[in-house]
Amino acid sequence: MTNDKSGEEESSPFELKEVYFGMRCDDAVKTAVLNLKHNRELDYYEISPEPGDFKLCARKINADDKQWYMPRPSARVAFGLIPAAYDRA
Repeated sequence: MTNDKSGEEESSPFELKEVYFGMRCDDAVKTAVLNLKHNRELDYYEISPEPGDFKLCARKINADDKQWYMPRPSARVAFGLIPAAYDRA
């Protein structure tokens, strides 16, 4: 079976429009997803608990704000126990 459209973008009823990051989603995963080169505009949301309630809320996040998405350093680096260049574990 061959496809003559080689690389043409087709419309799909399952087109990705939004990405939601759960409460326990690691910053490294967020960084990896946000650094992907998408061929369309996507909206990104972070799920967090509503203060003083059991409800969850989705807060829209700015994908261009790279500083917010940088992975956190390990505790050993954060507390100066070892230099950042040696943090591999």
